[in-house]
Amino acid sequence: MKSKKIDNGYIIRLETGEEIITSMKKFCNENRIASAKISGIGAVSKIEIGLFQSNTRKYISNIIEKDLELLSLQGNATVVDDESYIHLHIITSDINNTCFGGHLNYAFVSVTAEIFLEVFEQKIKRFKDIELGINLLKL
Repeated sequence: MKSKKIDNGYIIRLETGEEIITSMKKFCNENRIASAKISGIGAVSKIEIGLFQSNTRKYISNIIEKDLELLSLQGNATVVDDESYIHLHIITSDINNTCFGGHLNYAFVSVTAEIFLEVFEQKIKRFKDIELGINLLKL
């Protein structure tokens, strides 16, 4: 991982083999970032994406292992129990321009990932909503 500080955040370049969520969580913890907007593009080769089913209150996930363009990575960094919490959604496409997208559980960089992190001053926390079974923004 390489990073450069900019006006209100960072530009981050992830390298081949790095896992996006793990890398972003480590970066946010090390830099004491409690609230940020995340966006990015690049290339990945192994991802797990999911969909939260409201009727069962469970994530259904799929693993895709092949070369994929990372068309859009969107999400945020917040805090749960004083640890960084990274919540990302992803859209990818394969050689046939077939798109895959959803809630990102993990993604391994195949070539590079270019991530922009816009940092906010306010600390945004999350809490576990018992009824839904997910971590919601505490506003």
